[in-house]
Amino acid sequence: MLQIIKSENVPNSFLPALNGREVSLWIHRTPDGVDVAELVDFIGLPWRDVFISETDKAFRDALSAIDKPDMVRKRGYAQIIRSDPSLLSLPPRALPIYLLDGGEAQESNFDKTLRRFAMLGGLRRSGVRQLLVISDEDATLPPELADLLDVQFRPIITQVSETQSGEQIAESWVQSDATRPTVQFVKIAPIDFIHAVVRDYAKIYPFESTVVRFRNVDSSMSLIDLSEVDDAERPILRSYDLIQERDLAPVAPQDLSEAEFIEFFEGGQGSWRPWAAELPWLQDRSVPSKLKRLLGELDSVGSPENKIAFIASEPGAGGTTLARAIALEAARAGYPTLVAKSIPFTPEALPLVGFLTRAHHVALEQAGSEANSEARTLYETPWVIVFDRAHFDRREGELRHFLNELTRSGRPAILLAVTGPTKPLEFYDSVAKEVATPTHFLDSKDAEALGRHLNIFLKNYDKARAPEAWSQFYNDHGVDHMHGVAAFWVTLSFWLRMSRDISGSVQDWVYAAFKEQTDSEAVRLALIEIAALSSERLPLNEALLPASDNQWPLALRLEDQRRSLAALGLMTVKADGERYWGLAHDILGRLLLNALFYDFETRSELGFGSARDPEHLRFLALKRVAVKPAMAEIRHRALAEQFLTTIFKIDPDHGARAFAGMWREVLDAFDEMPKLFRDSSRVFRHHELLPVSWTPR
Repeated sequence: MLQIIKSENVPNSFLPALNGREVSLWIHRTPDGVDVAELVDFIGLPWRDVFISETDKAFRDALSAIDKPDMVRKRGYAQIIRSDPSLLSLPPRALPIYLLDGGEAQESNFDKTLRRFAMLGGLRRSGVRQLLVISDEDATLPPELADLLDVQFRPIITQVSETQSGEQIAESWVQSDATRPTVQFVKIAPIDFIHAVVRDYAKIYPFESTVVRFRNVDSSMSLIDLSEVDDAERPILRSYDLIQERDLAPVAPQDLSEAEFIEFFEGGQGSWRPWAAELPWLQDRSVPSKLKRLLGELDSVGSPENKIAFIASEPGAGGTTLARAIALEAARAGYPTLVAKSIPFTPEALPLVGFLTRAHHVALEQAGSEANSEARTLYETPWVIVFDRAHFDRREGELRHFLNELTRSGRPAILLAVTGPTKPLEFYDSVAKEVATPTHFLDSKDAEALGRHLNIFLKNYDKARAPEAWSQFYNDHGVDHMHGVAAFWVTLSFWLRMSRDISGSVQDWVYAAFKEQTDSEAVRLALIEIAALSSERLPLNEALLPASDNQWPLALRLEDQRRSLAALGLMTVKADGERYWGLAHDILGRLLLNALFYDFETRSELGFGSARDPEHLRFLALKRVAVKPAMAEIRHRALAEQFLTTIFKIDPDHGARAFAGMWREVLDAFDEMPKLFRDSSRVFRHHELLPVSWTPR
């Protein structure tokens, strides 16, 4: 569908996208009359990356003052790139500014062309959702832009001009090729647009201090500003959420909107308000106190009493929700808390030790010359660090090593980890303490108590259920009625979100949505890959989605269909400009693949006709992701290595037991992973022989 969207102001969606680092900037020509200082402020905003076609010495000198402390904390340091970026190594978080003219660099025509292609190739690989082009009054577009666009890279192009000729150029550019993306034409002068964006961004997204509640040695509370603690280039808070003072304010049930209520049951974790409103129902009210007892021992003894507190949860039984609920309680009690994000990354102890050490020093400095200064100096507030099952699943020994590193550094902390229902072998000693065992089983009294609790919220939306309805729901959808699949809590989330009576099984609803709400093979394959990774409690990076089968990128099509695919629990997670796709519960991924296996016609059309059973189908879907050429890229390295260390690791004690019977195919899958990854990954070199160390006899 060809379209041009016209407006006379900065579009409403533009600034939120900019703040989320989902916009790239291309300054093709510098607008006449623009103030250089304001242009530098404009370039210094948190874009994904910046491309500048033409520069002079005065402008390049002005760029040297682009880094302001508040902005550095949001997007890292600006990296001005004049040479071939493929020869450079950028920090994990930065603002790359590519000088397409090379900045007076002495180079041959060949080197110039190669450098320019390498720079623009970065724009394509970024997969950015929006591209803002700043040019002259006629909104002249860069000549290379058309060649960069294809079905895999179709960002919304924002052009700015107040002239009639500029509007005509935008319209003719869109209409000249059926594959052109949407153009958002803003009919104001470029200089006014720059001024408006700089002004409005500062008003709407002012720098916010990172204020955290700290417990003191005398049990009093202090508010500590940790804004300067994180590393701007390698931020810990890129992979962890820090519970801040603003997250701890109590929320009355009537103040929780219906949208927030529904988002909670869709698996959303973008806000702490549902937890602050005590929306999660705790079957065992003693769980928070168990964690606080462990923290109390740390208060008295210090890091030698570091512990792993684990929640042994059945899949889909609410282990993650419970972990976040008791983490919030710990933060309210003055124990600063980090929660690992649901994105693929390898938790490392050393950077975290550095963060905790800097935080401790800042806390001492801000305490100043208060009373009992000697006792305050000796005392260090314990931290709580929360990991979901995906972070150390089948690698609990590494979690022990992580804890040992914290203890060795003298940093007091409790690691709150969600595990499977079976207690790991590494946890059979005093270092690991079980604090909860959530399951799908409730008795009639529990079902009534759950109903009373949720009705406190539902009555505010005029959707409260009668007491008998809760008991009847559990009788209809308990474990005994789910064909052996323990999915009561998943079923409950559907019931509450859909606001109507439901019949059949979760598997029926999931597969019906998959068949009825998808209209192409590409979308179905994308959902299968998302489901396969979600079954391992991992999201799929948007850049790894399959190729689209029409002119629109698959990511945009999935975004458009999210509501119609609500039964699948399809959701997105954002982290520093990267977008990931997953399902709200790992069970949903398994149920979708189970149902697909028994539909031979559909799975054959999708290329899975050779699957021997549902687990083999799941393996084939995971293999599709593992062997993608893009897995060799640095940004996907953590996920690629997880295929070696957990997903496909054949080990009877810690590996993927379900794939043990197909170990030869697993080894073949390793061989089919990108050669560049196999040759350059130390983890691959270490693990490539481990599956052979155990084979069926």
